[in-house]
Amino acid sequence: METQKERNSGIELLKIIAVFLIVINHVTQTLVYKEFFNNLHFYDGYYNLTATTDITVFVLTCFRYFGTIGNLVFMISSSYFLSNSEKNNLKKFFKLGLNTIIISYIFLFTFLIAKVDLPKKEIIKSLFPITSRNCWFITTYLLFILIVPFLNKLTKKLSQKQLLRVSYILFIFYFIISLIISKHVSGIVIFITIYFIVNYFKKYMENFWNNKKRCIKLLVLGIVSLIILQFLTNLIGLKFEFFKDKPLYWLANNNPIIFTISISLFYLFKQMSFKSRFVNTVSSLSLYVYLAHDNAQFRAYTRVYIWHYIYEKIGYSYIIIKLLLYALALFIAFNVISYIYKITIEKIANSIIEKIFNNDKIKNICSKIENKIKNTFNKIESKILYLN
Repeated sequence: METQKERNSGIELLKIIAVFLIVINHVTQTLVYKEFFNNLHFYDGYYNLTATTDITVFVLTCFRYFGTIGNLVFMISSSYFLSNSEKNNLKKFFKLGLNTIIISYIFLFTFLIAKVDLPKKEIIKSLFPITSRNCWFITTYLLFILIVPFLNKLTKKLSQKQLLRVSYILFIFYFIISLIISKHVSGIVIFITIYFIVNYFKKYMENFWNNKKRCIKLLVLGIVSLIILQFLTNLIGLKFEFFKDKPLYWLANNNPIIFTISISLFYLFKQMSFKSRFVNTVSSLSLYVYLAHDNAQFRAYTRVYIWHYIYEKIGYSYIIIKLLLYALALFIAFNVISYIYKITIEKIANSIIEKIFNNDKIKNICSKIENKIKNTFNKIESKILYLN
């Protein structure tokens, strides 16, 4: 497995771009959902993303897809670089888990000290940020790093034909059928599906993907297809009332067109062969920037009040430019804050986990947990091998 230092900075640059796309999506999300403004009963400065002839609304709708592209880039990157690892990830799991809890508590107590009237349900969720899925991606990622060593053992036993069969069955079921019938597919199921597909690409199709022209063509095809799909959905919504509120129907992590865009971006940036300590450092902050800017209290209060301030003081003319500047300011601010956190609190938190894991009793407990997970996956593995 490649370490952070060994990884080429092209992928790290893509992760920075991906988290910025996610920030743009969330800033747009705040602007377009009325429920975010429940605390501002007098406020009517949100946008309603229904079928429209207004180009601004159409662009805002397209911005919402940026987050899904960013999510899939992270899933693809994680699947690619973790696909050779069979080592115990419990230490990594607890380090990220502990830092997730600490960041949630920092925001919670900051808002309580500021005397923001938080609902009791929201406080409880913030006290248990992982199980309450306050940030669904982090919860999903934690589950993934816990099971990926066992997935790797399984895929090593699968032949090319068997791996291809598992990959396309999962893809057809969860990226085609489920998208049409129901978009509500668990994040971990999508992550595992992407893992199998990326694993197949890595083992048997690297030459196909390591072609810049082909990646660019697939990227352009994906982007154009997504815009056309969005345009047609919007057009149908203008003609038929039933489809009026469906412009964001295709906004899903299991959208095959968005997957095509994301995998093409991944392999394009993978071919950028350069090293940059600055890029790698900023990239290492990505998950913390994700956690912080989309913290439950921050998104429900601060992001809303920033839009309210913009609306009241300078208005919504040139809203697209203002949105991008808002997202950029948020992105830069949380990178700085995340860096300060990384060189201070994270070091303390990680040293605590290191000390705990050096304890013999803890090692035995972790070994038992790992064996239980291993036994579960051995049963799943035997069934998959039997079906193949």
